[in-house]
Formats: sequence, C-alpha cells, structure tokens
Amino acid sequence: MPPPITATAAVLAEGQLRGEIRADEPAESLAVILMYAVLFSARRGATIGRPPGSTPLSRLALAVVLRGMRPQA
Repeated sequence: MPPPITATAAVLAEGQLRGEIRADEPAESLAVILMYAVLFSARRGATIGRPPGSTPLSRLALAVVLRGMRPQA
C-alpha cells in the first residue's frame, strides 16, 4: 500500500488529467497541502473542541482545500 501522500498525489494527478483539479501546481504539492490541512485540523479540533453546531475542523479544512484545487476559470 503506497504512503498517503503518494496515493493522494496519484489520485490528484488523475483529476488534473481530466481537468477536475487545477494543473498549475504539481499534484504532489497539492497532496501535501490536502493531507496536512486535514490531519492537523483534526488534531487541533480534538485538542480545542468545537462549539455546538459548528463544523468539525477537519471537515471544514477539507472543504476549503478542495475548493482551492478547482481549475482556474
């Protein structure tokens, strides 16, 4: 099984080929940003807790990062 960054980069590279993911940056860079945003936000969210009704930090980080990976218009 490939390491998480390698596997994520492969998926993102496929998305770049299909035009679903921005191609102006290397898939490897986008994979690192995605993985660290989600992993560290999950850890931080567990540490500080979240107010009732708020979006968990890991889900919010994932949504924000994925929006930023959309192809440029």
